[in-house]
Amino acid sequence: MAVDDSWLHPVHDDLVAHLKHLWDIRPVMAALTIATDAEFAELCFKRRWFRHSLKLFEALAHRQDLAIQERRIHLNFHREKYRRMLLARDPGAAAIQLEIEEGGSELGEACDVLGDAWNDIGATLAVLGMHREAEQAYARANEHYNGYPYAFDNLATLYARTGNYASAWCAWNGARWRYEDMATVAYQRKWPGHFVAQGELLREVFGDLDAAAAAYRQGIDLMDGQPWYIPYVGLFKIAVERRDEVGGIGIALETRSAFVTAVENTSAYLESQPDLDAVVAIGEMHLLMENYGAAEEIFLAARTFDSWCAEQIPTEYMRSAVPAVNLGVLCVRRQCNEVPGNDDASDRSLVNSQFVRALGFFTEAVRIDPEDLAARSNRAEVLLRLGRLDDAEREYRAILRTAPGNVDSLVGLAELYLERGSNGDQMMLQQAKVYLDDAIRCIDSGISSKRINGRGQAQILHLRGYTLAKLLMAERGPHAMGLASNALHDFRNAIVADPDLHVAQHAAERMKLAFGSSMPVRWFESYMPLAITALGVALVAFSTLWLVGCIPIYSNKSLTGSERVILSPPEFIAMVTMGFAIMIVGSYLPRILKLKMAGVEIEKSTMDNIDTVCLMSISRVKR
Repeated sequence: MAVDDSWLHPVHDDLVAHLKHLWDIRPVMAALTIATDAEFAELCFKRRWFRHSLKLFEALAHRQDLAIQERRIHLNFHREKYRRMLLARDPGAAAIQLEIEEGGSELGEACDVLGDAWNDIGATLAVLGMHREAEQAYARANEHYNGYPYAFDNLATLYARTGNYASAWCAWNGARWRYEDMATVAYQRKWPGHFVAQGELLREVFGDLDAAAAAYRQGIDLMDGQPWYIPYVGLFKIAVERRDEVGGIGIALETRSAFVTAVENTSAYLESQPDLDAVVAIGEMHLLMENYGAAEEIFLAARTFDSWCAEQIPTEYMRSAVPAVNLGVLCVRRQCNEVPGNDDASDRSLVNSQFVRALGFFTEAVRIDPEDLAARSNRAEVLLRLGRLDDAEREYRAILRTAPGNVDSLVGLAELYLERGSNGDQMMLQQAKVYLDDAIRCIDSGISSKRINGRGQAQILHLRGYTLAKLLMAERGPHAMGLASNALHDFRNAIVADPDLHVAQHAAERMKLAFGSSMPVRWFESYMPLAITALGVALVAFSTLWLVGCIPIYSNKSLTGSERVILSPPEFIAMVTMGFAIMIVGSYLPRILKLKMAGVEIEKSTMDNIDTVCLMSISRVKR
């Protein structure tokens, strides 16, 4: 679907001219109101003038703090006056009580504004890399506004970006409950941004698509026709994620309708209020619809404009890594969709060229924002797909030093060691299993980088089952039964997590055909070599003990007596030789069985760890 995006460049030019004009008249803005100052600070934040917006937000918070103190003094004065009038039974006490109620309401609203200011300060500090100061600012925001959900959102995002996933999940859970507690108040006060932020949290963090769609629709109901793009983008992404479910035709129509609505509303929004995030949102929608040409054009325009601003305003402007990350994702998706599994030489060169381009974009994103773990994980994944295993391993290990619970890096290392162990190297395969065990442990214990359920969890389980099957092919000894049983267990759990994961279904069927449904491994593969070896050892020991007389053996020569049988040296040598021969047969039997047993060929599924940048970035949510 073609969309006219010729308006992008004029809008950007007008934006820069407007910002320069505001910068020129800044010295005469001291007399403006707090609200106008706040709008200018938010405008600077959206245009990525973070250092200047930080000064404005701090000045706003300082002035608002002084105003709150003054209101509290007046409120305390009126309360004391009301108390004295009640004691004196003055009839004017009712009027004073009304003033106290109004003053209390005004004080509460002033505290809310101060909470917004501290939230904005924390968001700006976080973008500037001052994480400890940002955490303190978010704490101040929650102090001034009890139950303030947006600061919890931003604090959780801050923790997740820096690899503190356990604290991130605590903050996200706190934000989720506060959103629900504030829903009635937000609907009464007509705060569409509240429900949009709730929808982003439910969709991107917790994966609750039904609740997220309901929150988005509540936000759209309260927008009164305002051209705000985020809820439409959210609904569009939900529709795309569900297009493979039952009733795919209706969901496909809903997806197309959501796409058209989202583009129209986003375009209208940008005409009145240009925003780099909104430009990227249009590109992401094209990316989801696999309109790669349109998506690439928009991302390149945003990246070029971003670079131009950084050159023109070097002291204030900070570039965004988002366009570069999305361009890298686009290259990977284009390869996966256009040339999947083709062995033609020209196609291979196209695959390599797309991965090389993606590597360049991800490297650029990491250079712009070195602390973005998602961009670094994407870069490591592309290095792995290009076969640069050593470089990929260094990147993965660097991420895990910062964030031990980063699931993408753990799974990436597992795939890396699987590649190294493709020739049957048991040490490499064992190391791959260790990383997959760590990934599943992080997911189960709740300290992982993200919530993984459904298809993602099924793929990890299948990958571990595949690793165990490869180990099974390398060893047919006493541990074979356990390996086969665990592999079959992983395949079955993968099917439960995602019934549509056909590679896991085929793997389970092959395991049952090779080893039987009741016993994962034939019993003689594990126990027969051990039993034969034990028989040989017993024969040697028996012969030795018989020779030295520790085991007396008697023979009946007549009805009246018996005679002790003595083992002769030739007989002893023959029995010992037979025992050693039996032990040799028992020790080599696993290899003999392995040569005669057919292997289990199981298909390996490739994990897709390439992530786009989520729209729920560190910023204030407009009510």
